[in-house]
Amino acid sequence: MEPLKRKIDFQYLREKGLLLYEYVRGSKLYGLDRPESDEDHGGVYIEPHDTLLGHGLEFPEDVHDATNDDSWFSLRKFMDLLIKSNPNVLESLYVPEDKILYKHPVMDIILSKRDQFVTKKCFGSFMGYAKTQIEKAQNLKKKIVHPIEGPQQSVLEFIMYEKEGGSDTVVNWLKNHGLLQKYCGLVNLDKMICCYDMYYDFPAHLYFEYNIRCFEDLKKFCTEDFDKKVEDDFSNPFLKSLFHYGMEKGYSLLGYDPYGSIICWDEVEKFWDDVEQPFGYKGLVNEKDTSNQVRLSSIPKGEKAVLLVSYNKDAYSTYCQQYKEYHDWSKHHNEERFNLAKKGHYDLKNGMHSARLLAMGIEIARGEGVKIDRRGIDRDWLLQIRNGDIVYEDLMKYLTSRDQEMKDAMASSKLPDEIDLDFVDNLIREVRKEFYGLGWKSWINKKCTSLGLKRMF
Repeated sequence: MEPLKRKIDFQYLREKGLLLYEYVRGSKLYGLDRPESDEDHGGVYIEPHDTLLGHGLEFPEDVHDATNDDSWFSLRKFMDLLIKSNPNVLESLYVPEDKILYKHPVMDIILSKRDQFVTKKCFGSFMGYAKTQIEKAQNLKKKIVHPIEGPQQSVLEFIMYEKEGGSDTVVNWLKNHGLLQKYCGLVNLDKMICCYDMYYDFPAHLYFEYNIRCFEDLKKFCTEDFDKKVEDDFSNPFLKSLFHYGMEKGYSLLGYDPYGSIICWDEVEKFWDDVEQPFGYKGLVNEKDTSNQVRLSSIPKGEKAVLLVSYNKDAYSTYCQQYKEYHDWSKHHNEERFNLAKKGHYDLKNGMHSARLLAMGIEIARGEGVKIDRRGIDRDWLLQIRNGDIVYEDLMKYLTSRDQEMKDAMASSKLPDEIDLDFVDNLIREVRKEFYGLGWKSWINKKCTSLGLKRMF
């Protein structure tokens, strides 16, 4: 067997004479092209007989260009896809002569039997592919209406707390209370999935954020802020949180007189004994905020939780997946196609192909055959979709009605249920024999050539 020293691509298959069939596919095949449309090509090639005699693993089952605009299948995969009633492959058997770029004589063996590949199984495939196109159209609609822009959100945006019958993010709660996530500590709540008691390391906050090392430092800090007299309370939200925490622990830190609140310094000095040494909590996430999980901490006995929180892990995982998909897509999407799609708020090309596939499925079910060229049938309507003249809601109503129409047509169809696998096996065997010169037609042609006569086949 000849060693394969080079990549097996279009050029290699042509040079080795392995190409069986090449044809125009896509919008130009359907008669739905526009002036700026590219010409896409499909094809079928056969594996060298030496490859089939070996394990064959080194020979690819398909070759394509970087954009998949040009794509060829090996004979083996081509027939497998026909058995599955793949719409794109089934259509290739009905390509008009003027759209066929090359055809090896053995390909006529398959084309002459093409109607035997049209069965009731086609309907499921055509509906499935139509729905896939609808999903693609809907996915682009989501990207248009709800783009996931800006920097990626962190786990912190998915840690929530109950607020007035609803919920809000812990990020907002911390901001409103003058607190920082890096000084928080979480502890699992028994038998409550993804729910935690949240504690706060007030000593660490005082030490590292305000450089408070003794009671006198704390007293000065509190006095300077309290003297601002903002509604007889602290202007600094952190001090409000600190004093609330202290009173939750049983200290009478604030008293009242006829003129407003007063600080009870004796109680504050006692409270200082509880807050002069940092606890060393790990924070909700790491300091670089690159976590994809919350962090748990060890909490000293007797500490009071400041909040009950819940981490929506599933929502965060879904968001990360959608964010990645959106930004991967944004790097590689067709800008012209995207801008046109904005007109209708969905992927217009996918919407058009959904309508085309359902229409073709109905025609097949009614025994009208596989109608590739849509000119004179529904070309104008399909181009209205492609050009963004049909709004998303109207298209969905239309597709829903056609889906039911196909099901009704399928129920009364007289086509066979599925493809005869023995027929396919004999067909591919016949093609291989003729291509490799092992069939009776090949033998006759060789005999004619040796006698100086015209080939019969």
